[in-house]
Amino acid sequence: MRFGQRLVVILSVFLTIMIGAIDWICVSNMTAVVNQQQAVALESVNLMMRTSLERASVFALAQAELIGLQPGNSAAVTAQDRDQIVKGLTEAFAYLKTEAGVDILQFQTADLKTLARLQDPG
Repeated sequence: MRFGQRLVVILSVFLTIMIGAIDWICVSNMTAVVNQQQAVALESVNLMMRTSLERASVFALAQAELIGLQPGNSAAVTAQDRDQIVKGLTEAFAYLKTEAGVDILQFQTADLKTLARLQDPG
């Protein structure tokens, strides 16, 4: 082999190695960027879900406190008077269902037996 041919072979091998190294660096960097973007997106979803759950829990607590503070409701629950509970809260449940999307409103005894379900009084 002459000197010129050897030089071409050596330069070809060198350029192939360099192009391979550059490709590997580019792919590694792109993978790192994609992983970082996924982590940011997941953190955003996490924040939205946490905020949504916190709002829902505050709303549910406010509803429970409001129902508990209405005259007659606590006495009806204490007396386990199912008919009085259904009669007294049917209108409130209908409003909450229409305006706030509340699908279930039920009362339970201290031993966790269902006393009244306003979404299905029967």
